[in-house]
Amino acid sequence: EYFLFGLIAQWIEHLPSKPVVVGSSPTQSDLQLCEKHMTKPTAKAEGKRLLGEMVPTLVRFQNLDALFTGFHTTEFREISNRAKFKRVNKTLLQLIQEQPTPCFLLAAVLEYIERVNHEKLLEEGFSLTLFELWLNHFSGLTLDEMLLVRGKIVGRFVPREEFQAFFPVGMGKIHPGSHFVAAHLSPDVDSTTASFWGWMDAFGCRLAEGMHQWFLPSGLSDGHIMRFMRKLFGEMCLTQLSRPLPTMTLCAMDLLSRKNFHVVAASTRTESIDYSKADHTVVVVDHEGLYRGEWRSQDADAVHQIISAFSHTLRWFEGTCQARFIRAFAQEHSTAADIAEAYTAVFDMMIKKCAAVKELPERSKRLFQEYLKRVLHLQDGMNHTFRELLAHLDFRFESGFSSFVAACEALHDTPLFDAEGRLQADRVKSAKALERVIKAMEKALEMVRARLDTLEHLLEIKEKVLSFPSTFVTLKSDVDEMRAKIGHFEHLTVVVPEKGGKWFPVGIVLADDLKKPMLGTVSFRDFSNPEETKMASYIDVISIVDHHKTRLQTATPPTLLMGDTQSSNTLVAEQSLQINRRYGSRVDLLHHLLEKLKASSESELVDHRFFVDSRRELSEYFSYIYGILDDTDLLTRVSRRDVLCMKALLDRMRSIVEGGPAEAVSFSHIPNDQTFVRQAANTLLQNPDLHSIYSSLYRFREQEVEQALTRALQGLPSTLFLDTKEQNGCCRVGQTKLFHNNLETFTTHKEALRSLWQTASEAISSARPPIDFFLQMLTTVSGEREVFLGEAARWEHQDEIWIWSPDTGVAEQHLVSFLNAFQSSPTGQSVPVDVELVGPSAAAKELVFSQNLPMARSITVTPTATGPTMVTFRFPAGSITTRKAQISPYLPKLLP
Repeated sequence: EYFLFGLIAQWIEHLPSKPVVVGSSPTQSDLQLCEKHMTKPTAKAEGKRLLGEMVPTLVRFQNLDALFTGFHTTEFREISNRAKFKRVNKTLLQLIQEQPTPCFLLAAVLEYIERVNHEKLLEEGFSLTLFELWLNHFSGLTLDEMLLVRGKIVGRFVPREEFQAFFPVGMGKIHPGSHFVAAHLSPDVDSTTASFWGWMDAFGCRLAEGMHQWFLPSGLSDGHIMRFMRKLFGEMCLTQLSRPLPTMTLCAMDLLSRKNFHVVAASTRTESIDYSKADHTVVVVDHEGLYRGEWRSQDADAVHQIISAFSHTLRWFEGTCQARFIRAFAQEHSTAADIAEAYTAVFDMMIKKCAAVKELPERSKRLFQEYLKRVLHLQDGMNHTFRELLAHLDFRFESGFSSFVAACEALHDTPLFDAEGRLQADRVKSAKALERVIKAMEKALEMVRARLDTLEHLLEIKEKVLSFPSTFVTLKSDVDEMRAKIGHFEHLTVVVPEKGGKWFPVGIVLADDLKKPMLGTVSFRDFSNPEETKMASYIDVISIVDHHKTRLQTATPPTLLMGDTQSSNTLVAEQSLQINRRYGSRVDLLHHLLEKLKASSESELVDHRFFVDSRRELSEYFSYIYGILDDTDLLTRVSRRDVLCMKALLDRMRSIVEGGPAEAVSFSHIPNDQTFVRQAANTLLQNPDLHSIYSSLYRFREQEVEQALTRALQGLPSTLFLDTKEQNGCCRVGQTKLFHNNLETFTTHKEALRSLWQTASEAISSARPPIDFFLQMLTTVSGEREVFLGEAARWEHQDEIWIWSPDTGVAEQHLVSFLNAFQSSPTGQSVPVDVELVGPSAAAKELVFSQNLPMARSITVTPTATGPTMVTFRFPAGSITTRKAQISPYLPKLLP
């Protein structure tokens, strides 16, 4: 093993500096291509380009102008909507399939989609979700082919089992319905980033049978992460990728199935349909393939009662005509008048007077009457004569009854009769004449019976006589609508609109699927309590990545990735680094080889079909770093795993950029003792590569906070109080992070801002009475210059916590509960807190605070005649900074 280690090390040293992705030729390796599209450097450190300057510009499809010219032709404009949709999707699929690997095509795909929408090629618009729908159900690709297409889009094509690090996908499991990867309400950078890359992985491995959606219930609140994503994926990426709806629900698109989906032409006869198959679904279409209706086994039973009554009537007519003709021809001295009487008596008989109709049950008579009126358009129904019926059948079905009537009338002119008009004795001639008439009648009746048994005719009876309308849903129909419509049916047809108000069937939703308690799945990122998002009861949690406490009940065992870290992105990055080292750039192949040697297993080390594009890696790592920096307040509160993960990310990024093993930051000078984490964090913050990443980020955030303060004061929509969570059923807890440069604006207008917050809290409490404890943290965080120069400890101002609750007994109990719990917490025992009570009830609340928060350094009471009663905690800046660890564990709970 050590001998092999030496050989491999020597081989690594002689690798070319250009990074190469495993499985690709050097001309396809992505670093040179990535370098070509990198942003230009703005600073230097030891002669090297800094990582902050290396944000890649992702690949776009070539020659789109020429390609889109083909969409603006008369031929394309005149084809149906579904044909346009198919061509647009097929073209995109072809572009993806033609792209050599490794590649990361999400930006290219989004640009193509946006151009389709901008040039209005489709009436309903186009989206990545619609492309995935087409890919799943209409592309004709096998699962392996589909996974490669998905891998190219997300820049990571690895064995599906590798995703077991994040999702339950063992043994080829694909979950029913659609899958959501969700951030919590008012998502911060940590939740946004973790959920976005979680969606990428779910989409890449086809976690579910339906669609994969990135669920951002309140949209993006952080301007910098929005700017970063737009730079990577295009201006419209957030509109295309995220689902910024308040509730997580499913629709017909998510449950669409084409299994046992049978489309048959309206001209099909029912005798060709096998009703013995329980899962047999029949959707009827016209000659253009457009939706006509459904044909179910229960429809056949009801409709055939009417058809049987009509067929029985026609058989009576046929038999009666034949009997009368034979009787007339059998008489020795029959005349032409006798022959005419033989058929005219039947022709002129009212339908209701025939024996076949008289024998029908009353209900069958009523249905038969409606059939004659509504389908055959005989307005008087059974009061019409058979002659009128034959004329309508001839017009409706082109049956040839006119030939039969003409043959009957032609008997008068035949040489069958002598000069006196009597039938001659040549019975052969008579029989042949009679045979011609009977054959004409049989042929006409045969044509009618053939048309009676077609689905087109039977559907008309079903809809017009039985009043069983065709029941269908569109792609956007929600679960409640589908459950209301499906009744006792086995399926619902899903249709899309076509020109002229018509519909085209694309699949079905099965009743068995709608009856399941769980119809879809969700992955939580940076939270694990369902209360923090609004989701339907039929959606099951199957995956969690979180660093908070959890309280959750699931239908099946989820994949749970939790840890004592300060950022969820630390947990995600640790797993992604392992996957990327195995299948990504060759700079870390030594690490992978050693893992395999230690495992003493497989002979083939890397399957060359798989890849992780280095543009994907760099984009991913930038996002993880942003998330970790945000949730740790620039590494001011971190764990060992956080700092080690940050180092691993920077080292990997530096290795990709340089094309060989490299170390961006070293901890070798730091003693491995209780000071390691703090010293490692300081080393990271003063590292030129990391500083080049966070410097512009935090300058931007300072400006963003200043803008939020200004907009709030002007009464405009603002993100100042957006980072707010509802917890424990009765609490609403927010945090506003201020930089030192924002303090002047905040201090000047603090009273106005507090009034805005209290007014909003009062409105929420009025609308939702169970929420009766409101807390807002206003904490100072370090700016980039302060952490880089180590000036964070020089703050002399105080941070604040605002508390408001309505004047109710339950609200006061919740307040007392919080004060007692906070009093006993490590923070409450160690941080000096000054309390200020202002408002009409301030004096009354003083006793509550003196009894339940005796650790308070001072309690100041300012009674007022009007206004709300507000509570303000003041404490040294930077001493209470984390909502998760220092506030949330001590919040009151709404008792069941």
